[in-house]
Amino acid sequence: MWILALLACKPAPTGEDDEVALRRAILETVHRSVVAAEYEAFADAAGTLATETTAFCESPSPAGLEQVRSAYDAARTPWKHMEIVGFGPTVDEPYRYGPLIDFWPVRDTVVDDLLEGSDPVDVDTI
Repeated sequence: MWILALLACKPAPTGEDDEVALRRAILETVHRSVVAAEYEAFADAAGTLATETTAFCESPSPAGLEQVRSAYDAARTPWKHMEIVGFGPTVDEPYRYGPLIDFWPVRDTVVDDLLEGSDPVDVDTI
C-alpha cells in the first residue's frame, strides 16, 4: 500500500529517463525503508540472542532456555521477512546465513541421539 502512496506523490514519467529515475527512486525507497530496516532489526535481535545464549550457557535454567528461545524467534522473524530479497551476494558464501539460522526441518533423531549420547553437548559437538 505504501508504494502506491509513493507513486501517487511522483509525477507520471514523460520519457525513458523519467521512468528510469522513478524506478530508481522506488527501489531506493524500498531498500532504505524495508530491506535495510529489516537487516538492521535482524542485527539488533541477533545481538540480543547472543547475549541471552551466553547467559544461558553460563547458568542454564528452564527460564533461561525460554529466554533464548524467545530471542531466537525475535531474530528469526526479520530474517524470514528478508527471504523475499534472497538473491545476489546474500545467497553466496560467506554471506549465506539462511541455512545456519533456519535449519529446517529439524531432524529429531539427530537431536535425540546427541542428547542421549555420552559426548558433551558443546560448540564443537554441535
